[in-house]
Amino acid sequence: MILVFFSLVLGALFQKYKPYPYNFLKNYLIGESSTSYGSNCPTTYDIKLYRTQEISMSNLKIPKIFWGDSLVDDMHDSRFYGVNEFQEIGYGSQIIYCALQEIQTLINFSPQTVLLYIGGNDADGLSWYGPEQAALYYGEMIEILLNNNITPIIHLIHEASLTRDRDYVHKYNELLKELAIQKNLQVIPGLNELSFDVSSNNVSNNIDYLCKTNECSIYSYDGEHLKHQGYKIWIDHIKKHIPNF
Repeated sequence: MILVFFSLVLGALFQKYKPYPYNFLKNYLIGESSTSYGSNCPTTYDIKLYRTQEISMSNLKIPKIFWGDSLVDDMHDSRFYGVNEFQEIGYGSQIIYCALQEIQTLINFSPQTVLLYIGGNDADGLSWYGPEQAALYYGEMIEILLNNNITPIIHLIHEASLTRDRDYVHKYNELLKELAIQKNLQVIPGLNELSFDVSSNNVSNNIDYLCKTNECSIYSYDGEHLKHQGYKIWIDHIKKHIPNF
């Protein structure tokens, strides 16, 4: 009983401050099965991730990498959108804490430049920490990249739909801009066309989405994941900031 009471007290504190995986500690304290922080990472740990890790151990060098979550991964091949110099590497449901744990895979490719788009899933509630802690984890990634002579480029996250926590987005993006000033890094702003003032299931009328108005998006299915036209305008937006993208 004492252990259970202690776990509930800690749980309340962790829910407020969320400095590290709350679920891991909760499960450990009350005896539920969980053996590592990795089990709390929502990233889709599938064949692609492990294959990328294996490839990174070879002598393959990738000078420029576009690193992110499913928004990056779902392009399937960035050459569809005229991306010639950057190789996309993305994982579904990626969050910042888990990306930090995987950064060695990125370093193994010996890139000169890395464009990062990570944090949208954190703002969608898939992580256990607030925007301040998210920015600290992000800052650790930036520091590791710089220490390995890799130039990071920061892409702020899109507002997406009203299902995404807008307060989280705004605070997180502001902290990333402060980080960029401190480290003298380039920042790419989010794209206004990928901000929707409706819930995620009302952005589009494709498949099982519920939009019934004349304003259904031609760019996104749910505010986050993009259609073909959405990728076209996003990549064009990036090219305005990285002409040789």
